[in-house]
Amino acid sequence: MVEAETKIKRNKQQRLATDGFLADPDKPVWENVQHLLSKALINKPTNMACRNLTTTKKSPTLAKHLLSLGLNFAIKNKQTTNNIEATITRFTDDLQQKYFIANNKDDFDPNDDNYKPRLYERSTWVPPPGSTEGKKCINNFALDLRKAATMQKK
Repeated sequence: MVEAETKIKRNKQQRLATDGFLADPDKPVWENVQHLLSKALINKPTNMACRNLTTTKKSPTLAKHLLSLGLNFAIKNKQTTNNIEATITRFTDDLQQKYFIANNKDDFDPNDDNYKPRLYERSTWVPPPGSTEGKKCINNFALDLRKAATMQKK
C-alpha cells in the first residue's frame, strides 16, 4: 500500500513538473480547463525581456507579457510587405560578391591593416557575373520565389 502511494505521489510530481498543473479527476473537464486558464498568467516566465520606457502612454494590459515572450509571438501580416524584385536583386548581388571574393581570396585579405569590420558599408560594386550554372540556380530560385509570393497574395 505504501509503495503504491509513493508511486502515485511520484507520478503527480512528474506531471506537475512537466505539465505545470494537475487535473482533478473528480471535476468535469470544463472546470479543470477553467482552473488551468485562471492560473495560466501566474506561471509566466520571470525573465521579462520587455521594459516599458514610455512616460506618457499606458500600454495595453497584457502587452508587457506578450512582448516579453519575444517577437515570435507578435502579430504578423499574412502577406509579406517586402518587394520581391528588390529582394531577388540584393540576393543575387550578395551571392555574386561572395562568389567573386571566394575565388579571388588573394585580393581580399582580412588580415590587411585597412580592414575594419565595424566600418562595413553596403557595397555598390557589381562583380562580374559568375558561372552559368550559378546563374541558372539563381534564376530558378528567383522564379520559385516569385511563384510563392504570387500564391501567397491569393
